Amino acid sequence: MDAHAGLMVMIDPLLISPDEATVVTATIPSDKVGRWEFGCFQEQGQHYDDGMRGVLIVEP
Repeated sequence: MDAHAGLMVMIDPLLISPDEATVVTATIPSDKVGRWEFGCFQEQGQHYDDGMRGVLIVEP
């Protein structure tokens, strides 16, 4: 597993009104099944350390 594989998505909250939602869609290649972690790494990783992270489980 490549521990540093991934992508970055940046969304400017000032461009989204409170009644809107942001949807990020991704297609996961079949050879990338497994447990993937995602999170916010702003503020030198402080957001991540504060719990702004989650797990995405990709099943075959």
